[in-house]
Amino acid sequence: IEHDASRVKVLGESFTVTAERAIIAVPLPLAGRIVYDPPLADLGARGFLREQLTQRHPMASILKVNVLYDRPFWRDAGLAGQVTSDTGVVRVTFDNTPYPDPGTTAVSPGVLMGFIEADEARIWSTATREERYQKVIDDLATLSGLEHAPWSSRYLQGLVDVPFLNLTPGTRSGIIHDERYAALLQAIQPLEAHLQALIEAQERAEEEQASQQSLRAIQRAFREALLALPPEEYDWFDIQARARNESGLSRPGGGEVGSEAGETGAGDLGVTQSLFNPGVQRHFFDYAGPLFSVVVSPASSTIPVSERRRFRALPRDRSRRHVEEDLQFSWEISEGGGSLAGTIDQEVEYLAPATPGLARLKVSVTQRDLTCTAEALITVTASLEATVSSAIVNARGLPGYTFERAAGELWRSRFDAERNLIIVNNGHRDFVFATKNRALQLRYLVRLYVKELVLKNFTGVPPEQLLERMIELSLYAEEKLKTGGS
Repeated sequence: IEHDASRVKVLGESFTVTAERAIIAVPLPLAGRIVYDPPLADLGARGFLREQLTQRHPMASILKVNVLYDRPFWRDAGLAGQVTSDTGVVRVTFDNTPYPDPGTTAVSPGVLMGFIEADEARIWSTATREERYQKVIDDLATLSGLEHAPWSSRYLQGLVDVPFLNLTPGTRSGIIHDERYAALLQAIQPLEAHLQALIEAQERAEEEQASQQSLRAIQRAFREALLALPPEEYDWFDIQARARNESGLSRPGGGEVGSEAGETGAGDLGVTQSLFNPGVQRHFFDYAGPLFSVVVSPASSTIPVSERRRFRALPRDRSRRHVEEDLQFSWEISEGGGSLAGTIDQEVEYLAPATPGLARLKVSVTQRDLTCTAEALITVTASLEATVSSAIVNARGLPGYTFERAAGELWRSRFDAERNLIIVNNGHRDFVFATKNRALQLRYLVRLYVKELVLKNFTGVPPEQLLERMIELSLYAEEKLKTGGS
């Protein structure tokens, strides 16, 4: 196309047309293949944008098919022949019978027009005509009236011998939806309830087996995750001691496994810290760097009124190694009652007040010009029987889980301390979404475990610290879940 301010000349292989204006009424990708003189980009911003548009506007892929039948049998059931589906090759059909009255059935031929679109069109455009023909017929032969349970269930396999049905001409699978097909649907209705009951029993058995497998996988992942995390913060179920007991190692607190009752060490008070054996030569990376953070062990605890409990500050470097040199400690009660003994030592003794309440300890650790702080929450109670202490949870081990359907309610899970169970709302939309596959469901259950265990064992800590704990425990637990607890 040659053009200037006064005229347009269109040149083809065997023609030339001159006019004042030319309307380019072809699809944009084809318009972009026309040679313009001068180029559109030379016409300024509008010409440049037009050229850009034609380069970035691909053609859609669509195939139209017409399937001919002896007559429009779908009209016998009062159907319009129009279908919209999210599966299959042909996902849209229309009644294209060449007679205007949609109620007319005694006509021939009956025609269904369908469309194959997008990726399916690109795939099947490379197939042979016969392959496309058979695929289209198979799609249209899906049996209406049998698309519900139990017939659509994956549990049913086999053949149903119905010799009186009429097949669509030219196929071995298309069935004409006439009075014979309607009689078949009516005859098998009494069988549906019996089959559905058998299928539901099978599904319940599979769900129970899957739940047991999921529970074992979750508990194994948590056991390995808690072993990998600092015991002074995460040994809620005495897992560290059990692991040492299985391997015959001594406790970090200094007592031997199986020591006499009444012998108490730091480990018995929840104060544990990994120590190097002084007789073993350290490697370079075993030495700690500068002070980076500090935690208090235990970070959360329950104490009877007027009882004593020891707490220890555990300074760490950026790589979580324990810092031991050039440290100064300062303890204080930042909230609540009670008293402290040894406020400038690494370990402090707390005396609970005579009245129940909440107390918060704060420690400041200084190494030269660096200072880090940490807190511990203490619940002072008149009777430990009124609460579920960590000792009770430890004795019972990692909790199990059960389901309670509460569709439409916001809660996802709850911790039942009396039964040591995490109750999962299997009616919540998140749970329904997670049941798409077992791996996704396991990750969802692990995150519910993390939420409930962190909320239970870090009572009263600030929300931002709760979130940090949840992220940390989720990271380790989900990694152990992926690796099978290895």
